Amino acid sequence: MDKVIEALTNNSPLALIIIGLILFVISASSKLPYFDTPIEDQGWRIALAVMGGVVASLGGLLLWRENEQEAVTRVKRYEIKITSHRNGELVDDRFTLQGSFKKKPSGKAAVLEVSERNHYYFKRYLHFDDDTKEWSALVKLEESHAQRKFAIYVLGGAGQALVDYSLKVRERYGTRPSIDILTPDARKCAEVNLVRKQSPKKTA
Repeated sequence: MDKVIEALTNNSPLALIIIGLILFVISASSKLPYFDTPIEDQGWRIALAVMGGVVASLGGLLLWRENEQEAVTRVKRYEIKITSHRNGELVDDRFTLQGSFKKKPSGKAAVLEVSERNHYYFKRYLHFDDDTKEWSALVKLEESHAQRKFAIYVLGGAGQALVDYSLKVRERYGTRPSIDILTPDARKCAEVNLVRKQSPKKTA
């Protein structure tokens, strides 16, 4: 019991969620726990239920914000940067995107092409070299658009599953499927805007 109390004391969001659930239970059971005193007034029961919902929701929101901040901090520790290209540089149909990193992510990291409508297209997983602390990825341009945005995302389990599924669709049907919404565990580390080189015009 002491360990439970200590855990709740050190985790305020979790404590609020549990308090909210307790208020819900009291409202549903119409009596106080460990007491035989009934709560017969309907107004009090409704008030306890509403209060329980508010407290539990607040705890859930705080817990989500803590997890969000922890994820952002973790991504910053990787220090994944793009060093091979700067915004506005011209690139060929095939080029190697390169960069540096401080700490290798526990999961995979990928190059995603981001369209003007914020649709995502998987290009390549990053290859990390622990000796040089550099990464690289071979990128192939497949559309005729001149302006391109490429972003580096660190992916969790759900993000990797989504990307792998898009690869299977591409291999089977020969089309390049877009990812409209990324999973919550996908975190952007860096991005760069590049311009495709124009093919020389053929002379008659």
